[in-house]
Amino acid sequence: FISAALVGVEVSILLSPLEMIRIQGQNCGTGGLFSSTKSIAAKVPATYGLVAHALGNASVFSRGMTATMHREIKYCCGQFFLCKYIADALENRNSAAHA
Repeated sequence: FISAALVGVEVSILLSPLEMIRIQGQNCGTGGLFSSTKSIAAKVPATYGLVAHALGNASVFSRGMTATMHREIKYCCGQFFLCKYIADALENRNSAAHA
């Protein structure tokens, strides 16, 4: 169960920024992947300094990360843990019925 949840977290680290870029591109009409990324990165003010600007970029691209993690954890637990659990339970039930 824990490994399935960790897979959900790992997937959301990559998926959340990509989904946010895609949605912003659709909503704001900024175009494809690269032009949408530039548009989102431009929303961070450059007056913060180098370190704060880098952290600002990270926070802009991680919007919605928590919601994506929750969704992906549930999906991966269902996909990797519950499917195996249900298959084993059905196999045990069928073997008990034929015995």
